[in-house]
Amino acid sequence: MTGEELPRPLRKGSRVGIVCETITNAIREGKLRPGERLREHELAEWLGVSRTPIREALKRLEVQGLVNPAADGMMVTTLSPQQVTELYTAWAELEGVAARQAALHARPADIRLMRSICEQWSPDLTPERLGTLNHRLHQAIYAASCNTFLQRSLEGIENAVALLGVQTYTYAQRREVAGAEHLAIVDAIARRDAEAASAAASSHIEQAEKIRFLVVGQRPPTL
Repeated sequence: MTGEELPRPLRKGSRVGIVCETITNAIREGKLRPGERLREHELAEWLGVSRTPIREALKRLEVQGLVNPAADGMMVTTLSPQQVTELYTAWAELEGVAARQAALHARPADIRLMRSICEQWSPDLTPERLGTLNHRLHQAIYAASCNTFLQRSLEGIENAVALLGVQTYTYAQRREVAGAEHLAIVDAIARRDAEAASAAASSHIEQAEKIRFLVVGQRPPTL
C-alpha cells in the first residue's frame, strides 16, 4: 500500500460495505496487487476505521474470491494463467448475453448514459481512469439488461476481473481500440440489434484477453 494514495477516513454509510468497496477498487486500480499481504491493523490505519469492520470486510472479500488466508492475515488472490483463461471464457459468454438483453430492454436514459461514458474515453487518459470508465460502461450495460440473475453472475465475474488490474490499458494500441469496441457495442444496443450487440460484446472481451496475455508476456493455456 502506497502512502500517497491513501483514501480519506470513512465516515458515512455501512462501514463494512464501504471497506469492501474501497479495497476492491484499490485492487482494480493496482494499488493493492495480487499476492500482497493485507494485515488488519494496517488496513484499519489506512482507512481510518477500527479493526472490526476490516475483519468483516475481509471475510466478505474471501467469499468473493478476492482475498485468501495467509500466514499473518490475508493476501490478495493471485490467479493462474489457466484461471485467467477460464475467467475470460465465462466473461465473454455472459457479456454477450448482457449486451443482447440490453439491446432488447435498454431505456433511452440507459443509452444516453452509455454514450456519455463513451464520450469521456480518450487514449490519452491514464490506465486507471480508463479502467474506471470501462467498469462504469460494463455496469451500465448490465443494468440495462434488466436481468437481476445475469447482473449477479456478472458481478461475481467483475470481482474476479478486479484481480487483473488495468494491465491491458498500459498497452497504447489497446486504449484506442477498446474505445472503438465500446462504441460498436453501444451503437448496436441503441439500434436494437441484439445479435450485433452480443457479437460485439463477446469479441471485446476476447480481444482484451489476448492483449492481457501479451502485456504480461505469457501464452494463454489451451482449455
